[in-house]
Amino acid sequence: MNGKYARRVFVVTAAAVAAAVGVGGAAARPTELSQTGFTLTVGTALSLTGDGAVFGPPFQKGAEIAAAVANDALQKASTGITVKVISADDGSRPDTAVNAVRKLISDGANCIAGHIQSASTIATANAATVPAGIPQIAPASTSALITDLNDNGLVFRIAPSDVLQGPVLAAAIRKEIGAGKTLSFAARNDAFGSGLIRSTEQAWTRLGGKSTGSPLLYDPGAASYDAEAQRIVSGNPDAFVILDFPATYARVGAALLRTGKFDATKLFIGGGQPSTIPAFVPRESMEGARGTRPAVPLGASLTRAYDALFARSPGTQERQSLDVNEFDAAMTCILASVAAKSNNGRSIANQLRKISGPPGEKFTFLGIAGAIRTLRAGRDIDYEGVAGSIDWDEKGDPASATYDFYKYVNGTLTPQRQYRNLRGRILLLDLTPPNKPRVRLSANRNRVTFRITSTDPGNTSPPVTFRCALDKEPLRACKKTVTRRVKFGGHVFHVFAIDAQDNRSATTNFRFVARR
Repeated sequence: MNGKYARRVFVVTAAAVAAAVGVGGAAARPTELSQTGFTLTVGTALSLTGDGAVFGPPFQKGAEIAAAVANDALQKASTGITVKVISADDGSRPDTAVNAVRKLISDGANCIAGHIQSASTIATANAATVPAGIPQIAPASTSALITDLNDNGLVFRIAPSDVLQGPVLAAAIRKEIGAGKTLSFAARNDAFGSGLIRSTEQAWTRLGGKSTGSPLLYDPGAASYDAEAQRIVSGNPDAFVILDFPATYARVGAALLRTGKFDATKLFIGGGQPSTIPAFVPRESMEGARGTRPAVPLGASLTRAYDALFARSPGTQERQSLDVNEFDAAMTCILASVAAKSNNGRSIANQLRKISGPPGEKFTFLGIAGAIRTLRAGRDIDYEGVAGSIDWDEKGDPASATYDFYKYVNGTLTPQRQYRNLRGRILLLDLTPPNKPRVRLSANRNRVTFRITSTDPGNTSPPVTFRCALDKEPLRACKKTVTRRVKFGGHVFHVFAIDAQDNRSATTNFRFVARR
């Protein structure tokens, strides 16, 4: 990208990714053909250059997929509504972010899906979206400062506040290295780094842990980090907590390695880091590091469906932490606009809480056509995001907060377990799938009965549920005892178990022969 806020524009219709979403047909009709029709313009302001550039492309693709899925459903419902996506590079900096969003608004954006960095979200809310009366939905901005913005009810976010992440990171560190240990805390001096590092340090102290001193906050634009690196490793800490983005950490990590006293297997991080160690970051400064990030439900059927849709859609195939959040940010803007029967910014903002939480009928993106029909009929919906339940509170923060605890293994961010912060209680979630089901058969000629058993090592209550099928039938929910009449001859009974966390077991393929 060239210039201060290099800009790309995308006009996204159902036809653009019809093959990807599994549908055909032309793009949605122009708004003139429907009395209730209009064009909704979603402006995406993401990091395509600068510190967060590794995150931008898959986030951008998420917004494009959301628009394409919605356009297909809107066309089939003959709404006359079309969705257009226009995009601007925020440069990973607050000043360029403000310029980018102002340009998007002047080009007709009705809502903004951005930013990744908290500092940019705060700056554009204060200087661009709120003054213009345009709702802003941040996909990955986690600073606690966003909660208390004087935003006139216009700022929302998909990822939860760092007020919730800090205690989770502290609890995870204690589980890893034990209680009462001494940590060295450091972070980039911006809304993300300073807020989360203080939240984590305070939580660590409440757990009985120690620190080498107050958290070290360093300038992301400094020419050198040698002095800061020496301070971070001083005092012989048991572990390090460092919060940064990749481009800056590349230089911080190199300085830490030069001290000869740094071991990345003792490093803990939070958010801000990519799904793989970038080539420009010294591998030995991150390999083995552990950390937390706002989580997408691991192994959930909705997550798998989105992963498949992303893979078959045009554009980048690279994935990054929380890229699904941009899909949810764009989709909630679209659904709120349908509910409002308008592309007016204030009208959209007034509907965002209503379409994202109870008591409405639950829908995911897989049932978006039904969600649109329900809204057009004047009834409420509760959109469940790919990233999980949204349920925005009065401050525009999501009500639920689930986190991955991960480790860099062979250069790849690898989730180890998940936590939930439930009103201050830190809960360890179950990621262990049930055991492969066992099947016992009893038969009376062509009448057969299957008795299915499976145990869940990660949890004992509630019990597991089953999906089963006979031969080439589609898999459906079934009870632990299934009785069927079958034709004489050979058959295969297929079954797998699912636990309360949506962990899925291996499939049992039970072969049998019905004899006369």
